[in-house]
Amino acid sequence: MAESLVQELRANRKLAGTLRRPIIFVCHGVGGVLVKKSLVYSSTRTAPKVDHLWDQFISTFAILFFGTPHGDVAKSSWLDFEATVSSHKYQYPRIAMNNMGGNHSRCAADRGAVQIPRLVDNDFSPLLRHFNIFFFWEQLPTPLGNNRLDFLVEHRSAAPRLDNTEAAGIHANHVDMVKFRSRDSSDYRTVLAALDTYCEKAPE
Repeated sequence: MAESLVQELRANRKLAGTLRRPIIFVCHGVGGVLVKKSLVYSSTRTAPKVDHLWDQFISTFAILFFGTPHGDVAKSSWLDFEATVSSHKYQYPRIAMNNMGGNHSRCAADRGAVQIPRLVDNDFSPLLRHFNIFFFWEQLPTPLGNNRLDFLVEHRSAAPRLDNTEAAGIHANHVDMVKFRSRDSSDYRTVLAALDTYCEKAPE
């Protein structure tokens, strides 16, 4: 999927005549993992016959991660969340647990912590210095059915302490953290100010 994202984004930018225009990614949940994988892939496309795919890497200026897991997540919560999504209680894209890596049967012994593949972060970490990064974490637990509440992505996973990055909490659960009640909400204003700052700083 990461390779497809690189190809499709490059095609859209090429046909629109916007190659080299700065990119600001706004990512929610495991979509942020996909963006990281795509940037790792794009950063390695430097051979003459494929260097046009380098565009995404060199053009990315900033990334806003909303509830993206950058470390361990509770598998039981994600499995219950998928069941809740499947029951149509949320209008939310279904998240495949195989994006998390490993074998994901629903047996009781297999409901512990899931590690986001370390290869993603090991390869992405050296690229961090090229981008402006803002981490947002969910401050409220998400309803998971059977009257259970839990944080899908814990604070420490959603907002790792890294130099030269920004972070802020969003007073909402995982699903609602990208849905703002009004333009006057403090969460909306924090996100808007970040986007405005990055747009001002981005090169032409």
